Amino acid sequence: MIPVKEFKPVVGFEQQFKSKVASWTSGTTTSNKPLKVPSKQAFAVNNIQMNMDKSTVTEKLGKPKRITTNEYGTKWYTYYSDDYRSFVMVSYIDNKVNGLYSNQNVISSKSKIKYGTPKSTVRDRLGTPITEIRKGHTNYEIKDDEYDTFHDDQIYTTAFYDKHSDNNLTAILQVSERMESRLQQQYGAPSDELAHSFELQNFDLVNAERVQHELPTLKYSESISDTARKHSEDMANKNYF
Repeated sequence: MIPVKEFKPVVGFEQQFKSKVASWTSGTTTSNKPLKVPSKQAFAVNNIQMNMDKSTVTEKLGKPKRITTNEYGTKWYTYYSDDYRSFVMVSYIDNKVNGLYSNQNVISSKSKIKYGTPKSTVRDRLGTPITEIRKGHTNYEIKDDEYDTFHDDQIYTTAFYDKHSDNNLTAILQVSERMESRLQQQYGAPSDELAHSFELQNFDLVNAERVQHELPTLKYSESISDTARKHSEDMANKNYF
């Protein structure tokens, strides 16, 4: 059995970033529209649900602010308004929503789980989280105190918690079985495009997190990004990780 973490850039970012924001306690809603209980799926993110048509998402959210590559071989379409408010990442297969993510207070559900719901309540309402996922002939272990992954109705739902804030829900990721099956190993095939996409995704996640806690957003700098990349490469080469 091999340990695995769902949505690697997000999981890694969540764990590193949360330790730096232990003093942030804001639960401010960042959505510009009232959140509705989903009509078809267990969860909705800014009123977007799994299996929704891409055209419907466009009607609700407009054009994406950014499109990046992911490890599943699809794209993340990143939507937000008013300086990273109502932040949502959506992935499509055949023009249907097959992936959803947000780390802001835009989560609604039939089970009344939302941003800030305690970990114990999430488990009570969603059941026992899975501990492994099978890919080909290999079982990959899913085990971490800072998130749970649940498998129901052909969807993997990962709930992220903030250990510095009483283990309350601070983000949610949903990936369809179809999308998950596109990732045959623990990680996606490395490429310069994927690496750059991960950098941009982490930058967006930081800003979405900052807005959720009523902090000013950061401005992207290509030169600083290049310096940070070289520093990370140096640390990796020297086995600091």
